[in-house]
Amino acid sequence: MKEFIQSPDLIRERLHRFLMVTFIASGVLLFAPERLMSQLKLDALLENYGALISLIYLITLCYFFVLALGFIWQQVNGQVQSRRAGQLAEIKAASLDHEERALLREFFLQRTRSLLLPVNQEAIQRLLHSHVLQNLEPYPSEEPLQRFGIAPSARRFITSNNLRLPVNELTEEDIRYFKASRPEYIKDQLKRQWRDQLRAQRRQAA
Repeated sequence: MKEFIQSPDLIRERLHRFLMVTFIASGVLLFAPERLMSQLKLDALLENYGALISLIYLITLCYFFVLALGFIWQQVNGQVQSRRAGQLAEIKAASLDHEERALLREFFLQRTRSLLLPVNQEAIQRLLHSHVLQNLEPYPSEEPLQRFGIAPSARRFITSNNLRLPVNELTEEDIRYFKASRPEYIKDQLKRQWRDQLRAQRRQAA
């Protein structure tokens, strides 16, 4: 028989629900009109356990107050971090080196939102730390290749001018230049994709 393990989020949700019900119930008992309490025959309960009910109300009130402060702090901190990420991305987008520019150009040349890239490459690490790239894996692992995309904070700064892409259609000379300037790991990725497509076509034809 498999042991049932509840997730921390589910436990937290049930705890919050229980505390909210406790907070509302204790508040009603404390602040309801005396006439209503008498009609419901709850005046004796309040007389005997009023101190305990007041303590429960104060504890739950403090808990939700602290919870609200934490939520406000998260929102403010998130906005500060987002603004800081945008500033770093803007600075980096204006000072890309040859490899970084060639790497980011691939998103446009391949018309894709994500690329499978080696994590340990210095250029990728620099773009990650400056919030230009983001890891799209839900649970980043120790695998050498992971899927990356351009971070939302950097998209407005990654322009054709920064990537030195032509405004008009690509010429044959442009295509040759971009192919030659590709980092080796991008070339390896394209070779793997081409081999995978070729195998898939052979399986379909068999």
